[in-house]
Amino acid sequence: MSGSNPPFWAVIPAAGLGTRMVENAVLGCKELIEIGGKTMLEHTIQELENAGFEQIVVVSSPSKPAIDNELMNRGVKIVHQVEPKGLVDAIKCARESSIQAPA
Repeated sequence: MSGSNPPFWAVIPAAGLGTRMVENAVLGCKELIEIGGKTMLEHTIQELENAGFEQIVVVSSPSKPAIDNELMNRGVKIVHQVEPKGLVDAIKCARESSIQAPA
């Protein structure tokens, strides 16, 4: 398969606790704070789509069902990071999920 490039994909880490923004969080999720009529998560997804990313993986937490609900019909892949082990682990979760079952 020479000349064939793998799909260009992006990871949005959204499993953290967001303790610095807790007073502004929506349903416990800083990602759902609205700016200009859209959530911060939606702004991020739109920018990645505009940049040409073919697959977007949102790494969330099982304790943040509001993110799952927000993205249910959005066309992005949602992966859960069961334990908050940091950014590198979040990327690893996204990578493993993308290899196993592409969106």
